[in-house]
Amino acid sequence: MTDFASRFLETLDSESDAFWCFVNCMRRWASGLTAQGVACKIQAAEELLRHVDPELYHHIARTCEERLLFCLRWLLLRFQRELGHEDALRVMEISALEAGPTDLAAGMLPTCREGSADSVLACPIPAGEDGPAPRRVGVPFEVLLCVALLIQHRQQLLQYQHVHDFFLFAHRLQGKVALDALRRAEGPL
Repeated sequence: MTDFASRFLETLDSESDAFWCFVNCMRRWASGLTAQGVACKIQAAEELLRHVDPELYHHIARTCEERLLFCLRWLLLRFQRELGHEDALRVMEISALEAGPTDLAAGMLPTCREGSADSVLACPIPAGEDGPAPRRVGVPFEVLLCVALLIQHRQQLLQYQHVHDFFLFAHRLQGKVALDALRRAEGPL
């Protein structure tokens, strides 16, 4: 969590303010940092990738038993290590402003039903005082970035024949991803 805390410390003049901003973000993002939350993000990324680039999805599925597990750090840390300094701050700002999963890509995907096999994008919302947590269909911002990055490196990924290649690929991206390049990249989206 130092990846997140350091962003607040560098932008705020007060350690106390930085601490409370960090605490608030951790509270808001807590469900996405659990095993279930991360699994939901990975499933959402898989479903979205399967929809926008079936060939790449099937290649990864054939090559990696764990499929998109190599994207775990991206989804857990919201690309804080992969992005340059300014871009990492931008993603933190977007994530802090995001009330919940975005519906930017949800319209492209099949409707999710409670308890069905199609409900991979039904991300849990923390339970409130009113009872159990409802389910909402949406795609978190970091999932959209993940799929955009995979599509941007599509040709390279299609050449990989072993699961270790995918993990090395993800590791080698540390500090080398630029948000503007992802935005400009034209893909199947």
